[in-house]
Formats: sequence, structure tokens, C-alpha cells
Amino acid sequence: MKTFIRLFTLMTLLLMGSVTMEAGKVLTYDFMTNHPSTTIRIDQGHKDVRGNYVYWTGEWAGLFGNKIAFDAASAYPSLLSTGGLCDFHDHQKMYVLNLTPGDRVTFYYSGTGAALQFHISSTARMAELTANFDPIASGTAYTVTSAGNLCVLNKWKRGEAETVINRIVIESIKEYEPVNVTNGMCTFCSTVPLDFSATPTLKAFIATGFDDGKFIFKQVKYVPSDTGFLIVSQGGTSSTAIAPVGRSSNYRENAVTGNLFKGALGDFARILVPDGQAAYMFGVSNGKVGIYRTANIFTCAPNKAYLIVNE
Repeated sequence: MKTFIRLFTLMTLLLMGSVTMEAGKVLTYDFMTNHPSTTIRIDQGHKDVRGNYVYWTGEWAGLFGNKIAFDAASAYPSLLSTGGLCDFHDHQKMYVLNLTPGDRVTFYYSGTGAALQFHISSTARMAELTANFDPIASGTAYTVTSAGNLCVLNKWKRGEAETVINRIVIESIKEYEPVNVTNGMCTFCSTVPLDFSATPTLKAFIATGFDDGKFIFKQVKYVPSDTGFLIVSQGGTSSTAIAPVGRSSNYRENAVTGNLFKGALGDFARILVPDGQAAYMFGVSNGKVGIYRTANIFTCAPNKAYLIVNE
């Protein structure tokens, strides 16, 4: 028997109002304004490996927002106690993920002999960077011409070069994401961070727990890139809604922790559920809106999300 989890209680959380179409297109990943009191490295309990990429997790994850990642094979970036991001190894790879043609990316960095270089393994192409190891100038905006991930190399050699990245600024071509909200709610996952802090008709929820056949949801104002979540619209009606692109000035609000949702980007994703776990998806069955258990092998549509829990 399929497990049905009612979500109607979420609808009572919605407020009256209209969706704003104003969204900040400038996305700033600032490593100077907020930083740890002692230097910490990603492998000191802050490391999440997903395929070829490593993501920063935990307290400082909001600085990176799933948009900045590192090479799973060899990168060991550090957040400095004095501010800034540095990898104390020469020519380590860092990635700016899921860029869209028209986006502009600017790196601000400092340090003795500091240098960043374009790497040919980038799947995103830049108008101003045409060859492997092209230098990336601090403070210069580079324009994305093809979608994908930008790969850059740092220069570091003790006593000779020390590249400290102060911040990365992305001028997103997207001001908002159109979302088809069916039956008043839907799952979603985006290549850009989304700002629900001023959208009275739209609310965003992550799933933080699963107990006795029921999910526990938590409302969030900001959702990082590449993060699955649930959107609930006012009144429970079907519509095409507007989710503004943006990040909070408070880095802590730019990360979600303990989220059971998994997002899918790009093509249709074929999911194989690990032994001892179960998967759930949003849907409608016999006219009832809810989250239902699905098969152990299933397909998730692009820009949608699903849930994985222990049985």
C-alpha cells in the first residue's frame, strides 16, 4: 500500500499578498566579511563528496551555497582566520557550477604572486578566456557563452605565491525562475539560489525529519543552488509562479542542513534507491495531493526533487 502523507497543514502557513518580481541578479560569495576564528580546511569535517566534486558543508556552507565546489581528487581549500579562501597546494581546481550563457563571473583575489588561471576542463566557455591556462585577472568580469561549470586553477608556492580569494561575484542572467505549481505545491531544484524572503504567495520548505510515516517540514527563506525543496502557493491553486533569484546578506541563511530532499538538474535522472532506504515523491493519487512512496528504481524529472529516508 502506498503511504500517503497529507500536506494540507502547510497551506495554513501562507499569507495574503502578491509575489514581487524584483530580484537581485548579483550573487556574492564573500569569504572576507565572515570567516572562522582559526583557519579550517575542508577535510576537517566539512567535506561532502558528490562524484567528481567536493562541497563545503557545515557551519560555513552558506559561503559557498552549492555553487562553489572543488576537485574531489586533490583539492584541500581552507577558510583563513584572517579572511579569504586559499588552497595551500599549487594549481588546485575550483569550480563555479551550473552557469548560464549571459552570466558574468568576477574573481577578487590578493596575495604575494597571486594568480588564477582558466582550465580547459571547464564545460562552461567564457568569451574572454579562449585557451588553457589563460590568466584570470582580479576584478575583471568574464562572460559565459555556453552553459556548464567554470574550472579555475590557483597558484600557490610557499614563499613565492599565495593566492587568497576574497570573493566571487556572479551576475546572473536569470532574475527569477518560473515554477509550474500544480495543485498548490510542487518540488523544485534550481541551478541558481532562490530568495523567498519577500514572496507572500510562495513559501519554501525543506524536509528535516521522517517519523512514523510522516515528514517534518521546515520553512526557509533562502534556498541554495542544486538543492531539492518543496514550494507551496497561496490558496492551493495551480499556477505558474515566480521564484526570485537571490542570496541573503547573512551567510547562515544561505545554507540548509539536514534536508532529506534530493534535487535533480539537467536531464531526467534515473534513481536507484539503496538497500534499507525508501524514496518518496510528490504527486496526486485518487484526487489527493501528497507525497507518496515510489519504486526502488524510478525517474525524477529535471528541476524536481524527491526524498530518501531510512526504512
